[in-house]
Amino acid sequence: MCVNMVPATRIRQQIHGPGRGAFTLIELVVVMAILAILTVIAVPRVGTSLAHYRAEAAARRIVADLKLARQRARTSSANQSVVFDLANDSYVLAGMQDSDHSWKTYGAVLSDEPYQAQLVALDLGGDAELVFNGYGIPDSGGTIVVEAGSHRRTLTIEVESGEITMSEDAFVEP
Repeated sequence: MCVNMVPATRIRQQIHGPGRGAFTLIELVVVMAILAILTVIAVPRVGTSLAHYRAEAAARRIVADLKLARQRARTSSANQSVVFDLANDSYVLAGMQDSDHSWKTYGAVLSDEPYQAQLVALDLGGDAELVFNGYGIPDSGGTIVVEAGSHRRTLTIEVESGEITMSEDAFVEP
C-alpha cells in the first residue's frame, strides 16, 4: 500500500490560492473587535477583585496585629496598647519596635501599598486605643471597619474573651 504525501504548503495553496500567507484587514479588524469586547468585560472584574483583595488583606493585617498585641500582653504580663489613627488610616502597637526599622514603632499605614484601604469607622468604647491587659483581655470591645474600593470588612473584638472575628459587609456603592 502506497500513500501519497502532499506537503502542507501545497494544500494551503490549493485552498487559498498561490501566494496567500497573511491575514486580510477584515480578519484582523474582527479579531481586534473581539479582543476589545473581552477587555471591556474583564477590566471591571479585575478592579473589583483587586478591591476585594485589598480590603481582605488590610483586615487580616489588623487581625494579625491585634492577636500579636494580645499575645505580647500575655507573655509579658503587662498591658499592650494598640493606638488607631482614623485620620491617617494607621495604627501602632505602643512600645513595640518595628523589626525592620528599630527606630520606628511597629504599626501599619493602611492607605499605603499593598493595602490602599481606609479605616472607615472605629468604635472601641469611646477612644481610639485598645489596651490588652496581662491576661490578654481588652479594656473594651468594639468594631473596626476597613474599606477598599467598594468592599468593606468589619472586625469585632469581644470584650470578655479578646477574640477577634472578621465579617464581610455587603457591597458598598462607590
